[in-house]
Amino acid sequence: MKLNLSEGKKINDCIYVIYGNNKEAYYWYTTAKENIESAKILFENCHYSHSIFFLQQSVECLVKGVFLETGVNTTPRNISHAPEKIFIQFYEEVEDDINLNNCKTIINSLSKRNIKGFEDKLRYFTNVINDATNQYHQYFGTSNHLIAQYSYVQNVLFCLSKLFEGTQQDTRYPNKQRNQTILPFDLYNSQIIKERGFSLIDLINEIANIITCGITE
Repeated sequence: MKLNLSEGKKINDCIYVIYGNNKEAYYWYTTAKENIESAKILFENCHYSHSIFFLQQSVECLVKGVFLETGVNTTPRNISHAPEKIFIQFYEEVEDDINLNNCKTIINSLSKRNIKGFEDKLRYFTNVINDATNQYHQYFGTSNHLIAQYSYVQNVLFCLSKLFEGTQQDTRYPNKQRNQTILPFDLYNSQIIKERGFSLIDLINEIANIITCGITE
């Protein structure tokens, strides 16, 4: 597909980028969407750990694309597998105390409550993201909708980055817990993952669609 960057936010009559227009970011977004589709197929076939791995990859690609597009980071691969760190770095650099404090509040809350495992984080972030979504919906149809949209995307991407923190390893490899080897399938085979997996996939897909206004082939 050839990219026509002459129309501002429009590419090939079907791809829009909410933050601007950046060819390299487009590739990261396209990869993110492919990862989401892979995650959905894997989840439908009960390959839950592999599905979560691809969801983590999609979030990482979205974060890298967004920060590449906004000019914050010109080398996306430097973000590595800890995309949440770029948010804190960015908020510190631009002195955005509100969002910086929001990030630190979430990190401190996870620490104080000793929330470490994916299932516990999934429960925690379900509530946090639902609250953010409800607040975002209140701005629909108002003059502040676009600003609220930017904030919503950033907040949810940060939460998702923390949710999937570490899953790029233990969704693929056997790992030791209390002198016992646990396979990825066993680690990510709980009822809560089965119940909330599709909602998680839909959420990440929605965030991707907000950023791009929908990627189509």
